[in-house]
Amino acid sequence: MNKVVFSCIPFFPSKKKFFKKIHLLKKIGFDSLEICFPNDSSIMDGKNMLNAYKISINNGFNIKKNKEIKKIFNYVIKLKFNNIFLMFDSNYILNKKFVYLLKRKKYKNFLYILPDIDIKDRFYINNKKKVFLLTNLKNFRKCKNKNMFYLIRSNMTGKKINSNTFLKEYRKIKNTSNIIVGFGISDFNTILKLHNYFDYIVIGTKIISFFLKNNSFFLFKNYIENVKNKINKNRK
Repeated sequence: MNKVVFSCIPFFPSKKKFFKKIHLLKKIGFDSLEICFPNDSSIMDGKNMLNAYKISINNGFNIKKNKEIKKIFNYVIKLKFNNIFLMFDSNYILNKKFVYLLKRKKYKNFLYILPDIDIKDRFYINNKKKVFLLTNLKNFRKCKNKNMFYLIRSNMTGKKINSNTFLKEYRKIKNTSNIIVGFGISDFNTILKLHNYFDYIVIGTKIISFFLKNNSFFLFKNYIENVKNKINKNRK
């Protein structure tokens, strides 16, 4: 199951449960994963994401601790995910050790989601074939090359665009490829609608809420199992 991508924040809700979540996703049959590196000063993320970032940092995650980051990278490689997406902002690009780590041969197949990168930046130029740029539907229409984009389905205030309206407008756009859709995706009906039209669908805030509100691994497990079952049922 490659299309559905669950987003996991390092060391959230704890170090142990972070790795446990990833292991469970693979065990249930999900073959794509997003590691979302924390940025507690982000202006694009909602309250739940920011709270999760703070918990991640309080639990010891630090961009300067390369050993911890390597442990995460090696673990997801060991589990043999087909697609591994890393989402991080420009602060991480300024960290030379982090960028050097990404250059290692064993991590060459990682893909990057960069929310605030300048396309003139050297990192983008050197990794253009691996980078998904974050944008909304309005700006996406204006792009000449409609390849490798992460489309936001909700605006910066968190207000969702109706999935039917979103799909109607997206289907008017021709020659798209390697497109991710995310932000504001949680209910099963929306997931099923988007599943047929996009290469990848990212689910993040929904699974974070299970741990912020109830700290419930059971709710998380139940949700991802239901996602898988409903997608499989929809295929028949």
